[in-house]
Amino acid sequence: MTSSGGHPGTYFIAAVVGTWSTTVQIALQNLPPGATSMGGTPIAPGSNYPDPDDGSTTVNGFVHISIPPLPVGVYTTLVTASDGTETQSYPVTINVKQSCY
Repeated sequence: MTSSGGHPGTYFIAAVVGTWSTTVQIALQNLPPGATSMGGTPIAPGSNYPDPDDGSTTVNGFVHISIPPLPVGVYTTLVTASDGTETQSYPVTINVKQSCY
């Protein structure tokens, strides 16, 4: 992403793995300055496991983010998944450069 462009309407994906009995909410924490999120798709109770042949996992969650033009730098946002009792997260790196060339 370039510093002058921003990314006004994009999303991060999430794959919740295991079995869960309550709805899982997907959200973002530690957004870059001025970035906003409308939240993510709720994931209904169910299960999701890696394919035994190739290790791939079904993506079952999406979370919106709108990123304004930002100063050049590296920003780390957390994608979180919570069932109301337990919350897990993973970092997503946003690398803002002067130019993509």
